[in-house]
Amino acid sequence: MSQTILIESNEDLRKIFSLNLNTFVGTDVIHRKNADDTIELLRILPQVGLVITQAKVGSEDTAVKIYNFIKSENLATALLIIGESKTI
Repeated sequence: MSQTILIESNEDLRKIFSLNLNTFVGTDVIHRKNADDTIELLRILPQVGLVITQAKVGSEDTAVKIYNFIKSENLATALLIIGESKTI
């Protein structure tokens, strides 16, 4: 089964996204709080197929940090960004 990392601070949205991704796409959803937690996990599980993240979590440019890591490690992981990211 495929794996998806989800970074979503709103608990209701997190539940909805997780339920739909698991039910309709058949992917296991792994929740993370920020870019650093996600990067740590990607170092262990580089075969994760998708990361869904908010563009920013607090003041952190979450999407940019994850994008730069995926590019530098040449991973085949797709990145879906929720919100506006002017630098990617």
